[in-house]
Amino acid sequence: MPKYLSIGRLTRGVVVVKLIAVSVIFALVVLLVSGPLRIGVSGGLKVSRREIHYPMNNTSQRHLPPKALSLPGETVHLQMAQLRNFLPNVFLHPGSREDSERYRSSVLAYLHNPKSGGTSMRQCLEELSQDAGKPPPVLVSIDTISEVTTRHLNKAIKVSDFYVGDASFGICDSVDGRPCSYFALMREPFERSISHYFFCRSGGESWPPCNNTLEEFTLSLCSLFFRQMTTRLSCDHVVKSNASSPWTCNNRATSIDHYIHKNARNRAATLEYILANMDEYFAVIGIVDEFETSLKLFEHAFGYPFHRTCNNIQLNRARYTAGDKEIIYAESKARLMQNEKVRECLHEDIQIYEQVLKIFETEKHIFANL
Repeated sequence: MPKYLSIGRLTRGVVVVKLIAVSVIFALVVLLVSGPLRIGVSGGLKVSRREIHYPMNNTSQRHLPPKALSLPGETVHLQMAQLRNFLPNVFLHPGSREDSERYRSSVLAYLHNPKSGGTSMRQCLEELSQDAGKPPPVLVSIDTISEVTTRHLNKAIKVSDFYVGDASFGICDSVDGRPCSYFALMREPFERSISHYFFCRSGGESWPPCNNTLEEFTLSLCSLFFRQMTTRLSCDHVVKSNASSPWTCNNRATSIDHYIHKNARNRAATLEYILANMDEYFAVIGIVDEFETSLKLFEHAFGYPFHRTCNNIQLNRARYTAGDKEIIYAESKARLMQNEKVRECLHEDIQIYEQVLKIFETEKHIFANL
């Protein structure tokens, strides 16, 4: 497993203030899940929560609404609204379903969330690319994204058909001349953290290390999927007549999470914007608990034989004594769910996962009736 994004522990503050902030966030989420609502947040920003079933126009390549977020101290390249060149969910957008060829000819960018079937999917994409006579997937990790993006922008390498990695969300920005599709598998956040921890404890390669308790390990990562979705790379264009490589990118990507983790209202606004646009960001999204069905959705969306090729691939599984996995998971999950700091830490990923479940059920329903 490559070295993944690490998330620092939540900043300590006055306990009473923290509890109030968490209560406000949870209250907002409960209200939002119950129905459409408009809320006001800092800076006069208004974020609209949309239902999954709604009429859309037939634009195939979507740009999110301008001026979506304006966060103190945040640079423009980190704003979620700056994402571009991605195709919306093929099942939820009627115009997209009619334009299926654009998806089948698009660049595929798989967001690898650790311990969510990602290593199996990487092997799957390698086999699919080989069978199709195409180059293997390009790894877009936190360590390689700068080099890959810089080469794209400077036209130093040909755009690949497949990208995969923990930092692949955002790579479509630098793909020129072709539509681009993000897709992913997501896992229930408590279970993902437990799987990651025991995989590491059983000798699997992991970042961060696991020489601590399950609770401490979980707090060192927090909402990893949220952080992966908000990681951006800063690139500058220098206009020089003799410059063969006018684009330069920072050596390391930076997460918007770094700027907003101390501000509960800005963090809530960012989360809400992501929740409202999940069906825009991902051309299709699956869940680990229904791996086979997810493969069928990927296959329908992109035309590659995901199900036939990849259904029996299961890699990087933690080792357990026979019969004890269910007991370990149940006990571990109960511990994490009873820990207030852990619940707060995983708040963003829990909300994203609930939204993904709604999208996934809609995808399945539409697919079954095609």
